[in-house]
Amino acid sequence: MRRLALLNILLNMCLQVMDGILTYYALTKLNYIELNPLVNYLILKMGIGPALIVAKGSGLAILILTFVTISKLGENESCKVIRIFAILMLLINMMYIFVVTTTLINIFISAY
Repeated sequence: MRRLALLNILLNMCLQVMDGILTYYALTKLNYIELNPLVNYLILKMGIGPALIVAKGSGLAILILTFVTISKLGENESCKVIRIFAILMLLINMMYIFVVTTTLINIFISAY
């Protein structure tokens, strides 16, 4: 189960990076607007690049801290919590795959 959780974290990292790159492209080249109010606020205060790095980096940091905290639990508690964590991460990753795919489709449609 720990392997599944670690695999989910790695997948999420890749998806976060892809989402950040696609968001940067959409905001700078296609003049899209950021719909997430927190990220939009950061963009207004910091600029697009730094805001996306902070937003994506903080999300990954929370994810890693959560996994490290779970890993320090006792064996019986840890197994149950890691299963829940792995399932939640799988659901989050599925959402990210949808977001990244939708963004890619919108970019291709806009380009033609």
